[in-house]
Amino acid sequence: MENPSNYERVDCISTEDGKMNESGFIHLQGGREGGRRTLWLVRSVLDAQAVQHHLSTGQPTLVQENDRFSQWHCEPSLEVTQICPATDADVTKYTTGSSIFQRETADLYAAVTEPYIASLPPVAWVANIINGTAEADRVVGRTDDWLLSVDTKWDGVGRSQLYLCGLAVDSSLRSIRDLRGVHLPQLRALRTEVLRVAKERYNLPANEVLTFFHYQPTFYWLHVHVIATTTPRRGSGFDAWRAILLDDVIDNLTRDAEYYSHASFTYALDTQSGLAKAFAAHVNNDS
Repeated sequence: MENPSNYERVDCISTEDGKMNESGFIHLQGGREGGRRTLWLVRSVLDAQAVQHHLSTGQPTLVQENDRFSQWHCEPSLEVTQICPATDADVTKYTTGSSIFQRETADLYAAVTEPYIASLPPVAWVANIINGTAEADRVVGRTDDWLLSVDTKWDGVGRSQLYLCGLAVDSSLRSIRDLRGVHLPQLRALRTEVLRVAKERYNLPANEVLTFFHYQPTFYWLHVHVIATTTPRRGSGFDAWRAILLDDVIDNLTRDAEYYSHASFTYALDTQSGLAKAFAAHVNNDS
């Protein structure tokens, strides 16, 4: 695994406001293995000069690795998640760019989104977590159908910044579009397990815990995000155009077992994302 301190140049630094306060993304070029890398940096007090100092002069320590992803600790307080090699999709995902809003009907899902998802490579790093070959020490809860682990965005210590990720065991479930009424028992069991873990491990009551899906998700293996009401919203993904509460998903499927097969969604897409390009191509083909 390439050490994040080995690089030829910094291609760009991407944050929401152009400044690096608590966290941000950085794209590197070169190194012993060549190619591009994307790094997610987290520090209690973060600035651009400190990042360059840590990466160029520090001695990063490998914490864990899983497929293309690895986590490093740089003294005194810089946590780095590295993607190596970084694909075009990785660079686009973690680069601040322009966005559009897309209205997706069930017909558009069948014509554009589902074929796009089918064209993507398997999500190997999630499979590694599910089968226990990676990140086993981060698992904090499980049911027959879900596994709950500490997200890489969180150090697992300060409960005020709690961030857990729940992964479905069934790899055929890619997003909430695949959920039906038959999945209600496992979703209710997931909700019970999330609240148990929050209370027993982190002393958080149910009314201080948010559990939600993303649509569109950042990767197509069904998963939920679990945060505390005190978790900083920046970087948590709890956006009005992406976050869909687990409670609402359960309610919708209780009312209509086929709800997500025919529902329409409006969401934001980066104009350079693969899905945005797929929608653009679909429009051009129809014109």
